[in-house]
Amino acid sequence: ERERGSAVASERAPSMPRQAPSGFQQLGDDGTDSESWPQKMQLMELMDERESGGLRLLSDLTGGGGAEKLASMLGSSAGSGLSGEAADLDHRKVLFGANAFREKEPKSYLELVWDALHDAVLIMLLVLAAVQLPTELVFGKDKSTAWIEPTALFLSVFIIVNVSSATDYVKERQFKSLAAKLNQSNKKVVVRRGEQTEVTDAEIVVGDVLAFNAHSLASLPCDGVLLSGSDVKVDESSLTGEPDPMPKTAEAPFCVSGTDVVSGSGRMLVVAVGPYSVSGKIKMAVYHDEEEDDEAAAASLVA
Repeated sequence: ERERGSAVASERAPSMPRQAPSGFQQLGDDGTDSESWPQKMQLMELMDERESGGLRLLSDLTGGGGAEKLASMLGSSAGSGLSGEAADLDHRKVLFGANAFREKEPKSYLELVWDALHDAVLIMLLVLAAVQLPTELVFGKDKSTAWIEPTALFLSVFIIVNVSSATDYVKERQFKSLAAKLNQSNKKVVVRRGEQTEVTDAEIVVGDVLAFNAHSLASLPCDGVLLSGSDVKVDESSLTGEPDPMPKTAEAPFCVSGTDVVSGSGRMLVVAVGPYSVSGKIKMAVYHDEEEDDEAAAASLVA
């Protein structure tokens, strides 16, 4: 009962700000204390309400200062970006999350074997062999050869299951290796120390100033607020189904992860990354549903 009371009390207690890594002063690039930065939930709400009350929330949050003021509030700069210091970048990942997702572990060989054994045809062959073997041994005319056909069926299933499992095992690990290489080669450009720097998607943090264009840097890996741009139009059909590209201006500054720039170029302030971005939350919801389906299937088999 005491443990239950403690659990309830901990759920009702207000969340405390996360502590900075040991030896790191919680100061932004402009000297602001990170405890005064906007909270992760505020930035997520900003993106969630982008279609209706996003501009109002941005104005309330920044006192009418817009995206440039928000950059300053996040310890960054619209012109020079972040300092790029490792301690600062690590601290931002602690506070706002990393621009990466937990990788789903590939199935083990035994798990793949178990999956292969659920094929309806193989199950029928196993049942047939299991019934035929004792039947032929008891009622068969030539009991010395009664074992041959059932054993051949068992052996056939054994070979099919192992060949299929081995193929899937190799494919899954090749896919994981290919995905890792693709992530390393997929570079984006952020502004740090006033200079454009190439980084991988996983190295982007909240507060970064991301440069984009409709050519080599078209894919947006995170959520952001437009700082500056020229004739920027973004294809958001993957999220909204809207076929026409959406223009991005000071009146519609919110750029969503998982969308593509089809016209113009510009810079945006990163405000949400990874599972806390708009497309990230959708991805995590789908991933969670798949895990629940797998667990339900496993439970039904056990039952």
